[in-house]
Amino acid sequence: MKKGFSAAILLVVLLCALAFGVAFAQQRVPGLSVGNEFTYSEKSFWSSSNPTAPQPAGLVDVNMTDYYRVTVTGVSGSNVSTHTRWHFTNGTDVEKDGSVSTETTNYQGGFWSIIGSNLNATDRVHPNFDKDLSTINETVAWDYGGYQRQTNHLMLVFNSEKSDNPTSQYTENVDTYFDRQTGALVQLEDNHAYSNPQTTLAVTWRLVSQNAWNGPESGQFSPILLVGAAVAVVVVVIVIVLLFVVLFYRKKRLAKR
Repeated sequence: MKKGFSAAILLVVLLCALAFGVAFAQQRVPGLSVGNEFTYSEKSFWSSSNPTAPQPAGLVDVNMTDYYRVTVTGVSGSNVSTHTRWHFTNGTDVEKDGSVSTETTNYQGGFWSIIGSNLNATDRVHPNFDKDLSTINETVAWDYGGYQRQTNHLMLVFNSEKSDNPTSQYTENVDTYFDRQTGALVQLEDNHAYSNPQTTLAVTWRLVSQNAWNGPESGQFSPILLVGAAVAVVVVVIVIVLLFVVLFYRKKRLAKR
């Protein structure tokens, strides 16, 4: 009887450990839905100590941007499928279909700047990609003119990066803000500082319109929180069953005395 009782306790402990492991595993689920649209403005800045150096062609394209629109076309687990439309002031468009993972840095064409929802300071952005150890710096209130939303700030610095010019290295600073509840990009500033010749490149993205929210956080539970709540209920049920088992065996022992 004691062996059976011990086995029952061990089984319950293992079930609880498994339940908590599933609930608190590092997952990065996007808070987006099919049909969500995000429209961005793009601007660039360039300067060089070499007066004859031509402005990079990519920056010319950025400064001809009328808008850059990202439409969510699919959400499956941590993967987000998108359709992007890059519309220029001359009336032309570049459109692409792509996808991005919120658990790794993998993306295929289109738009890459989407992260997991409901992250907090020190949380890893891409926990299932060992080469990326970046973490959220802080959560701040972002003003939308009439209301504020919690926004995650992520700052990355890359030193001594190699460029196309073998005699010139550069330092890159990427300063980004993401809506905390959805993981959608709100603002991005990407700055490159080259050493030889001294050159500065900067590109800024800013969210100008979206249809994913129209006010402060709605308080909806993320998929991870819902899973955690369900697991918590299961754990409570298991604990109650364990108590009944303990009482049952105790009564049987008392009855035999």
